[in-house]
Amino acid sequence: NYTSKISDVGLSRLVPPSVVDGVTQYRITSTAGTFCYIDPEYQQTGMLGTKSDIYSLGILLLQMITAKPPMGLTHHVQQSIDRNTFDEILDPEIKNWPMEEALSFAKLALRCAELRRKDRPDLRTEILPELARLRSFGQKWEYSTRTKRVGK
Repeated sequence: NYTSKISDVGLSRLVPPSVVDGVTQYRITSTAGTFCYIDPEYQQTGMLGTKSDIYSLGILLLQMITAKPPMGLTHHVQQSIDRNTFDEILDPEIKNWPMEEALSFAKLALRCAELRRKDRPDLRTEILPELARLRSFGQKWEYSTRTKRVGK
């Protein structure tokens, strides 16, 4: 139902069920979890929000296309886009990246990893539709690539 039950990769506390259904934020005073994946606003305030997990998702998406560790990854990806060297940051094990779609994916991931929650996209209305579009594109691209190889 698009409701976060656990916030952040590696976070060691579950939000109590009584809180999940009643409010959209919960305060925990001790930070736990894997540092690079934790919502920066949560690190500062101890407040979990409905978009706390979106930050972690953004970092994971960037790792998927770059095969790089999370530390400083948003900065490096944004810099590569700004310098028109985006193709150089992509996972070199993958050949023939569809650049337009890879760039769209990276930009979505960067939006997810915005420092302020209010600047992150909504899971239901923005992230999932774009991921569905990219999945559909990927399936068609894979099929056409496979068909070209068989036809040779």
